[in-house]
Amino acid sequence: MLGSQKQIKWANEIRDGKLADFAKLEERAKNEIGQKAIAYVRDNEQASFWIDYRAVSASDMVRNLVTTGLQIRGYGFSHNATMNHRSGEIIVSWEEIVQDGRGGHKEKRTEVVA
Repeated sequence: MLGSQKQIKWANEIRDGKLADFAKLEERAKNEIGQKAIAYVRDNEQASFWIDYRAVSASDMVRNLVTTGLQIRGYGFSHNATMNHRSGEIIVSWEEIVQDGRGGHKEKRTEVVA
């Protein structure tokens, strides 16, 4: 888990409280793509993610990944993860400042992570 010691302790308590719900979701998942979505959310290692989503159910977290995306924030970054429900690809996108000799500009970046 990544974060301060205080964040990590709190995040582990939050995640531990949701593990039974993730297990139930895994039992009901109908295909490999559903299993992959559940695993991606359940295995997130950012303490701030668990704190940000502490009031959101496990099923809503997975649903958000597939529909609108999940915000994943940490120290110095903010990413949005979405899943293509047809291919199962998980795509992380963010904006990055690129130096161009005129002070820089923001560019959207994406990466397929799974």
